[in-house]
Amino acid sequence: MPASTLPASPLLRLPDELLVMIADCFRAMDSSTASNRALESFAGVNRRLNVVVTPISWQTHALYWGPNSRNKSYEALGRHGKHVKDLAVVLSSHASEFANGFDNVAERVLFCPNITELTLETQATNYRHFGTGSVDNDEDGQFGPVDLGALLAPLQALAPQLQSMDILTNWNTQGLAEDVSSLLRSTRDLRLLSLSPYDVDASFAFDETIPALGCMPFLTSLAVQTSDFLPENAVVCLPALKRLEVAELEPAGLARIHHSVGDTLETLVIENWSDDDNNGTSDSHAKPLLFPRLRRLHLSIYLMPENLLSPFFDSASPIETLSVFSLTAGIFDDLKVFLQKKRRQTLTKLIIENRDDKLVRIGGDGGPEGRRIWRELDIAEDQRIKDCLDWAATRDIVVVVPWCKPPESSAIARTSPTVSA
Repeated sequence: MPASTLPASPLLRLPDELLVMIADCFRAMDSSTASNRALESFAGVNRRLNVVVTPISWQTHALYWGPNSRNKSYEALGRHGKHVKDLAVVLSSHASEFANGFDNVAERVLFCPNITELTLETQATNYRHFGTGSVDNDEDGQFGPVDLGALLAPLQALAPQLQSMDILTNWNTQGLAEDVSSLLRSTRDLRLLSLSPYDVDASFAFDETIPALGCMPFLTSLAVQTSDFLPENAVVCLPALKRLEVAELEPAGLARIHHSVGDTLETLVIENWSDDDNNGTSDSHAKPLLFPRLRRLHLSIYLMPENLLSPFFDSASPIETLSVFSLTAGIFDDLKVFLQKKRRQTLTKLIIENRDDKLVRIGGDGGPEGRRIWRELDIAEDQRIKDCLDWAATRDIVVVVPWCKPPESSAIARTSPTVSA
């Protein structure tokens, strides 16, 4: 039968709108590699699908600069850059050579005039020799870019249309802070902003190395290294802020958050906690702090202090979801004390993200005695989880333990620990 008389595929009988919906499903796949391959295969079926799918496959794009990096050609960017909505710029280099990368990438950014989401990530390849722990001495004494260089101008031109910005770098120069501050002054429509350090071991940003946050009336989610990134007049500058993620926090920082944005926060994520008192308590706060709208509290703190919840958070805070890194005996006791103080039960979900780190508890002893103590700690932890399930069942609290097999209990759900914010 001649090809011209073959019946059309049922897929090709669909209108373009439904084909776009199918392509969007491929784009939403968890793996970006699998998503790209699926879209490429879908677009390669025939000319019509290529026309429909190509704009979708270009909605997310990344520009790389550094060793072994590959980018789309200028010709391809010229044809399809107008479809890019979510742009990632990833620079991997010696700290003193970041400027070269900005010069190279700045030309390519001009081909993407319609972006609404921007990610800028700088990786200082000479910061640390992985596996050895040794650190190079960079000629400039810096482990991040000095400033944004040639990239500042094209980003400033795009800033008014940005709704999401994620700058993942090490905040250690005044020039970088000033450039980012200048960029942020033009982004009044931002909804999501992240100013986190690239390296978890990076030194804290202080004073002149912290970018200034201007008035962002629509910003709902903010991620920062420390509470010092919050402006003094945050209650006025960030009136819509609902989600705050802090990489490093201490009692004084929590008090600063409470004073500035405590009345609007619905989600608070704390990744690390530092305090002179190993138990978490401190004289820097007179009483527990009330967060009147706080619904989700994530204490994703490795080796979390055992007295952090009840001493620092007022029991009247309407927390519905609590996430802890692990459940030690002290943390479990602290949780029970916190709930005993509450006049009205609001907690409905408890997430236990990981097992407790036994290696730290036994001092790194890998010998027979260390293994024996490890087994005993495992048994004690398993029993504590069961006790927590029984305790939670009497209070209508769902316990999510993603790393263990669910025992026979109606109070446990073995699901992902990720909770929408």
